[in-house]
Amino acid sequence: MIEKKFVEDGITRMQTKEFIKNEIKRAGVVNVNIQRTTLSTRISVLAENPGIVIGRKGRGIREMVEKIEKEMNIENPQIEVSGVEEGSLEPVVIGNWIARMIERGFTPKRAMARALQRVMSAHAQGCEIIVKGVVRGKGKKAGKLRMSAGYLKKAGYGTNLVKEYKGVAVLKQGVLGITVRIVPPDVIFPDYVRIPAEETAVEAAVVEKEAEVKENGDNQKEGA
Repeated sequence: MIEKKFVEDGITRMQTKEFIKNEIKRAGVVNVNIQRTTLSTRISVLAENPGIVIGRKGRGIREMVEKIEKEMNIENPQIEVSGVEEGSLEPVVIGNWIARMIERGFTPKRAMARALQRVMSAHAQGCEIIVKGVVRGKGKKAGKLRMSAGYLKKAGYGTNLVKEYKGVAVLKQGVLGITVRIVPPDVIFPDYVRIPAEETAVEAAVVEKEAEVKENGDNQKEGA
């Protein structure tokens, strides 16, 4: 019976997360964390635009609490909302932004290009965007579009440092799969090798000196 209770709690927690994400999708939700205590259920929401969640004078929070109590049958939910430092470096935010752009009528290629520019402008080390299910012509099979920039680790140890999100864009003609991978600017991969600026300067000076000696030698040969 205890195992069944754990399973039921897990299902309820997952359904509540999806419910909250759908309700405040416009806020650019990055993560929802739910913790149950003896007195209440604490719900932490990390969003790109926390003001949309909070609403005017906390009205948004109160409405969300009422919906969660009524729809999800959770007693005394306590919602805490915080904002992300840079939404352009969060794959969830970028993936949902691409989906909204496509659903509004932008071509996938244009939406991907603008999203890639947005991510790299935020000083990301690398970014990859893939949209699957794109039909490029009448009678042709659906394919995929891929755009990338910078450095992105795809295999081996260190791939866990790459942030990833998978979502969808819902259109009348079907569903497009969206994958976004981002390497934040502060990530240091295990195989990274740092070359100190002093060593680089010394090497450059040596190369310059060797070129100068060679040039003088060639001039002396020509003079002879």
